Amino acid sequence: MSEFEREYFERRASYASKGGYGAMAADVRRFYAVYFGLAMRLVPELSRGKGKRALEVGCALGVGVEALRRWDYDVYATDVSEYAINEARLRFDHPQQFAVADAQLPNPFGLRFDLVVAIHVVEHLAAVAAGIKHLADAVRAGGHLLIATPNPQSISPYRRFQRDPTHINEHPPGRWVAMLQKLGLTVLSCGTYHVIPVVHRWLGLRYARVPQWMGYDTVIVARSAH
Repeated sequence: MSEFEREYFERRASYASKGGYGAMAADVRRFYAVYFGLAMRLVPELSRGKGKRALEVGCALGVGVEALRRWDYDVYATDVSEYAINEARLRFDHPQQFAVADAQLPNPFGLRFDLVVAIHVVEHLAAVAAGIKHLADAVRAGGHLLIATPNPQSISPYRRFQRDPTHINEHPPGRWVAMLQKLGLTVLSCGTYHVIPVVHRWLGLRYARVPQWMGYDTVIVARSAH
């Protein structure tokens, strides 16, 4: 049993004060749409998932899986939380494509993927270098990796929403880039982003790429050559 079970999702995570993960599902969907949108504008082929395989590491209750399926990917997913995987299996068909697994170990499916996604996962890992290596190893040659993670260099007041006792490995963007490049991946984009506050309230979630001292989210898209 991991520390990321039902109590985490409902009481201890950074969104617990707003009613837990379930109550925040609509907001989580909007953020996923932003992350995927950024990646797909950079690499338009990512929006064409038919005949391709995707892996979401740290899938929680399946919001990312839901989005990837809308783009026609054949989606596999892992999470260290038995609670999360059981909930996701109830929501989706092909339950054998969901697995309880530690992101610091090789993916349990023995497959490589056209797209690997880790949205706010790597900052939770004690063995973060191992986690990044196994994410990279899961990407097929020519495939892509999408990572979103908090930026500890940001002075934005929005950083308060990222306070989570399990964020044990937050790093500046350059550290993540160096790890990925060392593994042979080509980093296509590494930017820090911030919600546009007024627009966000009136017109829905909008993200802008801003300098590192402000952007509280780091979003990275990388390509594997091997």
